[in-house]
Amino acid sequence: MKKNLIVLSLTLSAFLTASGFASGFRCFSANGYKVKLYNHVDPSEGTRNPATFVLSSAEQGTLVVRHDSEISKENFGNRVEYTIVGNAETKTDSVTLRVYFREGIDEKFEMKKAAGTLLFNDAEGMGQAHDLLCTRYLKGK
Repeated sequence: MKKNLIVLSLTLSAFLTASGFASGFRCFSANGYKVKLYNHVDPSEGTRNPATFVLSSAEQGTLVVRHDSEISKENFGNRVEYTIVGNAETKTDSVTLRVYFREGIDEKFEMKKAAGTLLFNDAEGMGQAHDLLCTRYLKGK
């Protein structure tokens, strides 16, 4: 019985390690914008690499969805920025999700909430900014 428990424990541990966990953000603005940023769950793809970016508004529904290489990510130490190309629905050249989260540091403290900004950028990088409240989550939990 004890041997079976050890084997089961090792098997579960190996499964959880192989499948990996990935974090992401769910962000909301007071004026109805929602952004969901999902990271990859497969460790071979990098669990901190963006997989899906979804922007929606309470008024218009889903505005844009981008995947993988369509999402650029930059880490600035005190914040992480995810930028996508805009479209007719966003009426901008690009959209940036800025989350004030120190990747690799805040995870250790299990930080659950973070301030954010949603930026609608024109060709010169200027545009509208909307404050966000972001909740961090862990896929698989």
